[in-house]
Amino acid sequence: TKDTFESVVLKSPKPTVVDFYADWCPPCRALEGPLKKTVEENGKINLVKVNIDQEPNLAERYNVSSIPHVIGFQDGVPVFQFTGAIPPKHIEKYLEQFRN
Repeated sequence: TKDTFESVVLKSPKPTVVDFYADWCPPCRALEGPLKKTVEENGKINLVKVNIDQEPNLAERYNVSSIPHVIGFQDGVPVFQFTGAIPPKHIEKYLEQFRN
């Protein structure tokens, strides 16, 4: 939520992937499983989901105009972002952009 975003994402000591989604969005549901599995396999990254219908201000703050929209944060700064349901091998390439 907007109330916890700073502490959970921006001030997290671990890299954090934020998945902006909506319940009514089929591509969001298609991305959910592969994204969660890929992040969990890494083991050093947090995954946070933001429902744009419940948190429109967060979506606007990060210029989310299409969903699913994923942003990777490290040390409070966006490191990468992508839009759409992409294959796991492409998700892995994005996660590699985090510094260890």
